[in-house]
Amino acid sequence: MTRSKYGRYCILFAAGLIAMAGCSRDPNVRKQKALDSGNKFFDAGKFPEACIEYQNAVQIDPKFVAAHDKLAECFLRREMWSAAYQELARVVDLEPENFPKHIELGNLLLVGRHVKEAQDRAQLVLAQDPNNVDAHTLMANADAAMGETDEALKEMQIAIQLTPDVSKLYLNLARIQAEAKQFPAAEQNFQKAIQLDPKSTGALLMFGNFYAQRGRLAEAEKQFQAALQVEPKTPAAYRELAVLYTNSNKKQQAEQILQQAKQTMPDNPEAYRLLGDYYFASGDLSSALSEYASLDKDHPKDLRVRRNYVQLLILENRLDDAARLDDDLLKRQPGDIDGKVLRGQILRAQNKLTEAQQVLDAAIKSAPDNADAHYALGLVLAQLGNTGRGESELRQALKLRPGMTDASKALSGLALQKGDFDSLREAAEAIIAAQPNQADGYLLQATALANKGDAQGAFAALQKAILVAPGDARGYAGLGEFYSAQKKFPDAQKDFELALQKNPRSNEGLAGEARMFLAQKLPARAIARVQSQIALVPDDASFYLLLGQLQSGQKDMNGAEQSAHKSLSIDPNNSDAIFLLAQVQQQKGSLDEAKASFEQLQQKNPRDPRAYALLGMIEENQHDWQHAEQQYQKALDLQPDNAVAANNMAYLMLEHGGNLDVALTFAQTARRGMPSSPNTADTLASVYLRKGNYQLAEGLLNEAVQKSPDNQSYRYHLGLAYQGMKDLPKAKSCFQRALDMNPKSDQADAIRKSLAELSS
Repeated sequence: MTRSKYGRYCILFAAGLIAMAGCSRDPNVRKQKALDSGNKFFDAGKFPEACIEYQNAVQIDPKFVAAHDKLAECFLRREMWSAAYQELARVVDLEPENFPKHIELGNLLLVGRHVKEAQDRAQLVLAQDPNNVDAHTLMANADAAMGETDEALKEMQIAIQLTPDVSKLYLNLARIQAEAKQFPAAEQNFQKAIQLDPKSTGALLMFGNFYAQRGRLAEAEKQFQAALQVEPKTPAAYRELAVLYTNSNKKQQAEQILQQAKQTMPDNPEAYRLLGDYYFASGDLSSALSEYASLDKDHPKDLRVRRNYVQLLILENRLDDAARLDDDLLKRQPGDIDGKVLRGQILRAQNKLTEAQQVLDAAIKSAPDNADAHYALGLVLAQLGNTGRGESELRQALKLRPGMTDASKALSGLALQKGDFDSLREAAEAIIAAQPNQADGYLLQATALANKGDAQGAFAALQKAILVAPGDARGYAGLGEFYSAQKKFPDAQKDFELALQKNPRSNEGLAGEARMFLAQKLPARAIARVQSQIALVPDDASFYLLLGQLQSGQKDMNGAEQSAHKSLSIDPNNSDAIFLLAQVQQQKGSLDEAKASFEQLQQKNPRDPRAYALLGMIEENQHDWQHAEQQYQKALDLQPDNAVAANNMAYLMLEHGGNLDVALTFAQTARRGMPSSPNTADTLASVYLRKGNYQLAEGLLNEAVQKSPDNQSYRYHLGLAYQGMKDLPKAKSCFQRALDMNPKSDQADAIRKSLAELSS
């Protein structure tokens, strides 16, 4: 019996289907397909998508070395250091003889400051391959990081002896020598590296940075220009030139060179973003926003541009626009973690802190190695008052991205709040390591050293800030503060004026000079100096705020009120100006107006405890003690150590029959926060009086009376303490002195009653 042609075709077709199905089930085919797909995404710069494909490949075959290797590279491109480390560790576990990957893993450990582990990794390779140049280089860098300069230099000499004609080895040697302050030797080796490879833009840029850090700016510019001659399409060369021009106070040239980069490389993202990033780094948010708005139109597929644009909108408080663009980003890329982090930042800016925490917690659950998510969550938690976990999240961000200066700066802010100057110094050193050519780290380092009593170290840090950024006014202002603290007022004034020459809007310079005049008991000169700067810069809200604060200090309440209003006309969202206005209105007795201003401050910044504390004082002055207590409690919820709120809460509890133990806790909190205040001494003493601890009360009240000898209440309370201690002559003397101060006061009858009790 013969089969029909149709039947044979069916059999062949079925066999083909089976073969195709077999291929689709073959794990080797599937893993290779995932790897190839990942490579296509990687080559296109789509690293999140590439990571997903590589992860699919290693799920199919956990021992697929090529996929682990590419996944590590992908994580490195995304600055996900911990994940990259895990993948590289897996590669060397699978291929123990893969020495290049051991070295790569060691370098990653070094970046993460795991120096001993990096040394161990280099030693492992050298034990099997004593002539491995890369291992000697890694060991040298690890030794240098440990401060073992001599050992580091020996290792580099061995590496150079093994391969004496390799430019990068001389570069590394020069870098170590520069860090060890062996500047002539470093300069010679930079020159040797460039001699060996004259077309190495990396070597030219490193040499330029070496000169820039020495303050040899003309020579630095020559090297950066040489890099551009070698390769005109080198974005890093344009960037370094712009930094050099900025630090030389040649901002127009900096802007021009970045415009040139954009024109030369219109399709290179690293180049066309430079100008917008420059505006942002310079603090010119308006120009940065305009530039990124243009980039977003010209490069709609560049998600980095969109993210930066949204970030700028957040900073400019254009939250509705930011939310709209972020929504669009997340529609295009629903799993985009950066978009979710931006969502958390928008919610934080809207003071929706609980929602922000939820969004960021979810983002971290999806991407635990995302440093930006940990950083954003750290800020939210700190603002919620959970500073412990907030600091932990910020440190986790730094662990994942050791060079993340924003996290270091946030940690420095927390350290300043706590007065933890060891942690401040640690944060400052991290910033310096990441940004050695910027002033920020050196300025924070100076603050830490000054508060640790190291005046010489603080002075050196300030000089370094000026050296690396001579166009940055803050270095000169910091030096002015340094001289002012030493009462070297002519030197201080000179540097404050230099700060204002560098930047006429330097609040640090103007405020520092005003404080210097106040320290010399010259308030009129302080006010006149601020007014003269306002004449030069009439549209700076911070200058009017400073003027108002000075006027308030001199009891010129009308002038202070006008200055606060002027500051708010320029910047309606300035919480400090609203606060000043409310305080002035309160001092003038315009309690209803002050109350309205504090309520406005609460609306603008509902997490500012000052507004609640001072609104409570107004409520208390208006004899509405229940509402006053509510306001104080809100202030304490936001800031448990708010001394004003704690002091007044304790007082209200004493006056209205509250729990004495709770009142004692509040009074002790207030005393810790304001240890020199006679008011907090009196409040704490009053609690002790109620509890019968007369000796403790007597010590505090004597201190209060010494500081405010004309205060009737303090002297009366001291009399009560002596009465409780059975020292009746002293008690009678205090009561009589208190009564003589103001026989018609609200408490005069109580004092007379106490005197009568002593006479009976």
